[in-house]
Amino acid sequence: MKRSLVLGVNGQDGSYLAETLLRRGHEVTGVGRDADSRYVAPTARFRYVPFDLRDVESLPRLVHEAEPDFAFHAAAVHGAAGFQYEELWRDMLAVNVATLHALLEHARKSRRSLRIIYAGSAKIFPAPLSGVIDEATPAQVVAEFSLGLALVGLHGGAMDIKSVPGDGTTVTVWLPKRRKMSAERVAAE
Repeated sequence: MKRSLVLGVNGQDGSYLAETLLRRGHEVTGVGRDADSRYVAPTARFRYVPFDLRDVESLPRLVHEAEPDFAFHAAAVHGAAGFQYEELWRDMLAVNVATLHALLEHARKSRRSLRIIYAGSAKIFPAPLSGVIDEATPAQVVAEFSLGLALVGLHGGAMDIKSVPGDGTTVTVWLPKRRKMSAERVAAE
């Protein structure tokens, strides 16, 4: 049986995702900051873990305990148009970016085959949006929620987006393999 970890299971996207994974036969560990699961009822294949994603240092332990084949990052600190991030920028960086980094580092260090799926935002593209958005559409971060997608470009990565009407959309993200630091760079830092 496939095991999935869903960060942000109490949000709209995370809860729908968890329900879909359960229908497809996955065992799901859902993570949210509330004491209880808001939308997905506990079952033999669904376990809810209350966890504050700002506690990035503890996330690897949670991932290790869940032993997922897939980790879906659907959590975010965000708001509607006009939302002011300034007061919450530390929370936004921890939840939207540092947790993704922690998942990637866990996969690298554990040497397990862990597929990580990061849900971003259309806010990476400047308004007004028109026509089809694809990998050729120029990106411009207009909200901190979309910072994770911008990091793909900053690190020489790539995205492939394939959509089939009635079947869904698949977004594949490639990041280059991290190289060991040279002795000169270690000395400089």
